[in-house]
Amino acid sequence: WTAIPWSALILFYLLRVFLVSAGIHRYFCHKVFLLNRFFQFIFALGATLCLQNSVFWWAAKHRDHHKFINDKKLDPHSHQKGWFWSHIGWILCDDDYIDENSIKDLIKFKELVFLHKHYKIINILFATLVWYLFGFLFFTSVYCLGTVLAWHTMFLVNSLCHKVGYRTFKTKDNSTNILALSLITLGESLHNNHHSNPCRPNNRVNWFEIDLTYVILYVLSLIKIIKFKRK
Repeated sequence: WTAIPWSALILFYLLRVFLVSAGIHRYFCHKVFLLNRFFQFIFALGATLCLQNSVFWWAAKHRDHHKFINDKKLDPHSHQKGWFWSHIGWILCDDDYIDENSIKDLIKFKELVFLHKHYKIINILFATLVWYLFGFLFFTSVYCLGTVLAWHTMFLVNSLCHKVGYRTFKTKDNSTNILALSLITLGESLHNNHHSNPCRPNNRVNWFEIDLTYVILYVLSLIKIIKFKRK
């Protein structure tokens, strides 16, 4: 434990959470901001390396989650199959089906199709490169542990933020906000706020809430990497 490079682990964890929150969720699922084609690829590559299946698969399933939020049989994140399913079972199952009609805006880009088709080999090559460049201890304590921590942190949004917490908006679903998780999820646990308006770039609504993903996105907008949509 004393040999673990803690600063690298924390940075790697936060980068992974940000790429899922800002990249996969807010951009590829909901398009709450705009990217040029180059930075779109960079976000997609980073999201692909987060090991939460391909961007296409993640976006298709999450869009179904919002589309069928009140249909427990069709909602892929549904609690109907139990807490474990809503937490991690939905992403570990063998369901590789993707409704291409729901991601027409994504499959028109050949580079994104490439990342989707070669998802596994890209991650194997990256993991091998990390091990080769930084050694076994860094690979296990930073790459592996950081990945698993990021997994379960983000999966808590599915498993807990539809069960416990407070509700700012009377949405038709059972989404909730969990303030205690908002720092480690970079604002994703403000889930009821998100469900009230999925296209809102900032999940913060109340003064006491913090959405660090939006803070980072705002900084990126100042240096012209991203552009927020006009209201």
